Amino acid sequence: MFDKSSGEHYTLQPGTKSGIIDLHRTWHDENGDKHHETLFAIHHQQVAELVKAFATAPGELMNLLRPLRVGWLARHGISIVHGVDPITDKEIEAVTRRRKKRLIPDEQLFQATMTIPDFLEDVYNFPDGAFSLFKGKKKIGIGFKTTDEHGKTRLQWLKLRDLTQLATKWEQQLTTVSEQHAIPPADYHHYSELQSKPKSKAE
Repeated sequence: MFDKSSGEHYTLQPGTKSGIIDLHRTWHDENGDKHHETLFAIHHQQVAELVKAFATAPGELMNLLRPLRVGWLARHGISIVHGVDPITDKEIEAVTRRRKKRLIPDEQLFQATMTIPDFLEDVYNFPDGAFSLFKGKKKIGIGFKTTDEHGKTRLQWLKLRDLTQLATKWEQQLTTVSEQHAIPPADYHHYSELQSKPKSKAE
């Protein structure tokens, strides 16, 4: 476990010169010496294999979308809330404040932008975009409102349980593909940029 004073952080190097993309962790030990540990590395030419393995991912995600009807929400006692899940740049800007160079979520801004309609039919008054579905206090899904060029509104939703299962599948798939195409940790010593070398304060 590392505390904040260790300066621990993670860096993704694009490998413009080396031709190797790598993710590494950096931290300082109790003596103030800096350490780098490579967590993942892959040659540029192998990235295409990773992308190819996830070519069907957008379709898999879209297949999880279910039609959403106000009557179904009412029958199952499901409520809707707008503003819980900011997605667009404008929505994110409305619920964050800038601290130095970082955007920090602001609880008060979240509360101010959150909308709970009096009637479920008011979902049609929501701006196009995402909203949340709750069963009691438990969030069960993410809804989407879209309006086509003819002014017709469409409501759909994703069940969180389905998203979790798909994310687990993708994680397992990524692990398998990475093991096949990434640089094995046992070979890191062949690449100077991947070798973990401690550096003292004086360096």
